[in-house]
Amino acid sequence: MRRFGGIPPIVTVLITIAAVVAASLVAWFMFVSTRTATQTPIVEVTNAVYIGSGTSWRISFTIRNISGATGSTVSLSGAQLFCDGFTGWTSATLSCSPSTTLAPGQSASCSVTAAQSISPSSDGRLGCQLQLSDGTVVGFTATRP
Repeated sequence: MRRFGGIPPIVTVLITIAAVVAASLVAWFMFVSTRTATQTPIVEVTNAVYIGSGTSWRISFTIRNISGATGSTVSLSGAQLFCDGFTGWTSATLSCSPSTTLAPGQSASCSVTAAQSISPSSDGRLGCQLQLSDGTVVGFTATRP
């Protein structure tokens, strides 16, 4: 006797395989996203001050790698600094001590000098962005000491 209606077994097998594949893709995406987020360096800039006038400027700041993940080292070589009214300083003028590579928890004092004109706001603040070679961008405000 032949039965009519119901779902053929092949359709059930295909639906099950599709569900397993979809669940695997979601799990892979969550794993990769979490791993990338935990290994991405988190950078903090503090104590940013600037001095100068006209076309002679110096900006000093402290940069710290505050990420807790091992392997999230920050490299300052190749970094560029962009400030209000100014196109950018390159790594050739970025001077950091004690090191240009920061492991998690380490910090360095950096300074940049330029012989170009920049334009602080009327309240004396200077908006800047430090762009690291890995694409990380840190925005900060420098003030007069």
